[in-house]
Amino acid sequence: MSLNRRRSPRVSTISGVKLPDSEKIFLDNGLPVTILHGSETEALRLDICFNVGRQHEHKRMAARATASMLKEGSSQYSGKAFAEKMDTLGSSWESPVQLDYSHFSWLGLSRFGMEALPVIADILENPTFPTSEIHAFVQRNVARLKVELTKPDVVGYRTFTAILLGENHPFGWNSNQEIFEDLTKEDLQKHHSDWYSTETCQCFLSGNVPLPFLEMLNKTVGQLFLGKKSPPSPVIPKVNPTFGTTEIKLPGTLQSSLHIGYLTGVRQHDDYPTLLVLNTILGGFFGSRLMTNIREKLGYTYHIQSNLDTYPDMGSLWINAEFSPDYLNPTRKEIFKEINLLKNKPVSTSFLKMVKSYLIGSELNALDGTLQAMEVIRERAMEGLEKIDYATEIEKINSVSPFQIQEMANKYFSQDNFTEVRVTP
Repeated sequence: MSLNRRRSPRVSTISGVKLPDSEKIFLDNGLPVTILHGSETEALRLDICFNVGRQHEHKRMAARATASMLKEGSSQYSGKAFAEKMDTLGSSWESPVQLDYSHFSWLGLSRFGMEALPVIADILENPTFPTSEIHAFVQRNVARLKVELTKPDVVGYRTFTAILLGENHPFGWNSNQEIFEDLTKEDLQKHHSDWYSTETCQCFLSGNVPLPFLEMLNKTVGQLFLGKKSPPSPVIPKVNPTFGTTEIKLPGTLQSSLHIGYLTGVRQHDDYPTLLVLNTILGGFFGSRLMTNIREKLGYTYHIQSNLDTYPDMGSLWINAEFSPDYLNPTRKEIFKEINLLKNKPVSTSFLKMVKSYLIGSELNALDGTLQAMEVIRERAMEGLEKIDYATEIEKINSVSPFQIQEMANKYFSQDNFTEVRVTP
């Protein structure tokens, strides 16, 4: 049978999507461990997350620096010895940058996991934060920041978050050279001492998990921070947005950038599933309206998208694009044209069905394999979504109607309450 390439594949409704079954155990120190077994792989991954981020800092950048510097030395292992141990075991140790929590991830073969655990436990509880390594951390980040600040998109986004959230909000301020250079060993020690405890920690274990590994996990990680208490979590200050347009000159650049955004709700808000679909229609995938019109049809820009961000206390839906300076006003005009279309005219049923299938298909892809599925489970746990049924959220996405999309666009896309940042040469 020949394939007719002029006809697109049939779009089907996806239903019955659910998270794989996991189990939860508690170690001797009360630390919760979520386990997802997967016999299809020899790999084993241990994710250790502390619900500690910018909102807990006594000094700016303390959370990120503390997380980054743990591997640079402990009471029993130097940074070099730790790195060599990980290499010998054919494993990796990463500390991905997060704004609202600290995340550490060990990945290796299950047969080497028991040997890695004592080393991991020591750097978590007894980091030494060598002054020389702190200096190197500062120098690296200052050099990287100087390069980043020559890019219109980076400058635009930094300014946009500061204006939308407020510079005194923990997720609104931006790093600079002075903030990095002001960090001291005592700052990192205080942040670690105050906030790294079993009260703020969760573990996630996925892959081939042998019983001896669980026993060793309890003998090592299960003995950490015994009797230690963390202070009450600080109250996050209210968002203090500034609406309107801000223009920044960046001499020497060839490109211009544009950021336009609106405040939304937290990840747990009832509006979130509909907002997710709305964002995807507007600029959340390659077939979105912004991409189809402004890039594909008009050729104003190579890169344009919309994004839906959430924080512990609020969220935002924002659009960003880069283009030649000559296309700033035409691009801006077309962005608001697409926003107004969503406010004034319901999307077609066929297009909405395709977008929902794309979103749910992406979720299915994210659940393909034990290690990937655990990423979804971990992210939901750290976002406080454990009590919200995953299958119910998927069905809410499936049930979104054209009327709901139009209603949500009118609710959040206010003509008066938006923040815009332009960066031009």
